[in-house]
Amino acid sequence: FRWICAVASIAISLTPVLAAATAEGMLTIVRFELESPGVGESGPVTVSGTQSQIGITSLTIHAFGKVLVLSPSQLKAIAGFPANGIAISYAMAPEKQGGRTIYVSIAKEFTSGVISRRLISVTERGGVMFE
Repeated sequence: FRWICAVASIAISLTPVLAAATAEGMLTIVRFELESPGVGESGPVTVSGTQSQIGITSLTIHAFGKVLVLSPSQLKAIAGFPANGIAISYAMAPEKQGGRTIYVSIAKEFTSGVISRRLISVTERGGVMFE
């Protein structure tokens, strides 16, 4: 009986420690570079940039045989959004909508799921949209 009480006591006293140890914090990415050989007509794609605690400070996209460097004024659209997740994708849109498009998704995410995200769309004509 004493052994069972001792085990129960240890389990009860460890429970708060284990709960506190599972608190998950966001690790902000400081520098990133994603490369893809592409899919379909996208051609190779490289997305690189830097980030501070307040969000993305530089973003360069190599796609469609061109290089697009987002300006500080463009990056203001996503200021205040530090991210720990970045993904890239591609779509072939109708020409009147800009044609080939690269999407850069930046997210705040944890093991429990995506908390929030921002989407940057870049067309082969150089158009940039933020959602």
